[in-house]
Amino acid sequence: APPLPFSYMGKIQEPGGSMTIYLEGQGQLFLVKGGETLLNNYRVDGVQNGLLVLTYLPLNTKQYIPLGDAQ
Repeated sequence: APPLPFSYMGKIQEPGGSMTIYLEGQGQLFLVKGGETLLNNYRVDGVQNGLLVLTYLPLNTKQYIPLGDAQ
């Protein structure tokens, strides 16, 4: 898979347990939650062990972005 075009900017833990992750990539700010698709090529799978888990859909390959703290 190609290098991830996103970098982690921050997150908000919403009441009720839902988390929104802020990513920057290709000059855009993305507010993402699990299950969403980014740039038609990346699916947000969720957060696991302090990492945001993405799947690069064309190759069905998992990729990870560190969130800077344990979840």
